[in-house]
Amino acid sequence: SVLNEKFVYNLLHQYRIFNAEVLVREDVTLDDFIDVVVGGRIHLPCLYVYNKIDAITIEEIDKIAREDHTIVVSIEKDLNMDTLKHTIWEYLNLLRVYTKRHGEFPDFSEGLILRTGATVEDACRAIHKTLLDSFKYALVWGKSAKHNPQRAGLTHALSNDDVIEIVRK
Repeated sequence: SVLNEKFVYNLLHQYRIFNAEVLVREDVTLDDFIDVVVGGRIHLPCLYVYNKIDAITIEEIDKIAREDHTIVVSIEKDLNMDTLKHTIWEYLNLLRVYTKRHGEFPDFSEGLILRTGATVEDACRAIHKTLLDSFKYALVWGKSAKHNPQRAGLTHALSNDDVIEIVRK
C-alpha cells in the first residue's frame, strides 16, 4: 500500500482531525483514503475524445485509441462519429422509450430519454406530472416485455427502444 503514517497524519491535520485512530484492513490507494476522510465525493466516468485524427499518423492514432476511456474522431471527415454517439449514450446510462397513442402507430421520431433502470412510473413523470393520477396500466412492447404487448404496472422496468402506451382511468 502507498498509504503511510506520515501521509495519514498530514491529511487528517489538514481537515482538523487531531485525535483519531485509523484502522485500515485492506490495501487502499491515496484517493480511496481521501474519499473516506472528505466524504460526499462522487466519481464520474470520464471519456477522452481526440479530434483531428486525420492530421496525425496511423501509428499515433492506434496508440491513442488503445488507451482506456478514449475515442478518436474526425469531425471534418465524419470519422468514428457513430461510435462516439454510442459511447456517450453508454457512459451516461441512458435509454430511449417511444410513446404510442391508442389505435395509432408509435412515434419513432421523438422518444423519451430516461436513465437506465427507469420504470413505467418514470416514463409517466417524463410525459406529464399529472399522468400518474389517472394511470390505470401501461401496454409495453419491446425487450422488457415477456410478450407483445405486455400489460404492466408502474414498477415495470423499461429497456432501450421499448414502446409504451399509457391507459388512463
